[in-house]
Amino acid sequence: FAEALDNGFFITGRVPGNFGTDIEVQKTDSTGIVIWETTFGNTWINEAVWAITAAEDGGCVVVYNIDNFERRVQKISSQGDLEWDFYINEGSISFFNFGNIVTGANGNFYYTGLFRKFAIEEAFVICFSQAG
Repeated sequence: FAEALDNGFFITGRVPGNFGTDIEVQKTDSTGIVIWETTFGNTWINEAVWAITAAEDGGCVVVYNIDNFERRVQKISSQGDLEWDFYINEGSISFFNFGNIVTGANGNFYYTGLFRKFAIEEAFVICFSQAG
């Protein structure tokens, strides 16, 4: 979960979906009452959340895996609508682990992680602007 700028919270996790699991994101007020909720997912795939952070505009950014080789970074508006969607395919990387996503002072989103290819491990940082 992540604390929202209005003292509410963004809560995310897995929920039953179409022959697999989907990702649900909820926005609550400061007392835990759900303001909105939205679900993302694909048929026959078990998605799993890696990270979530609050955005300056009242929305959030969530990172989750689609399967063992594909990840998504999605910006959700303050009303629970999808604003942008970034797809990452690991290709020939043998191990890909997302770490955390944070919102910088400039409003950009910084995502960290680790990948391994041919027994060499390297850290990475991906910067997303507010517009994706």
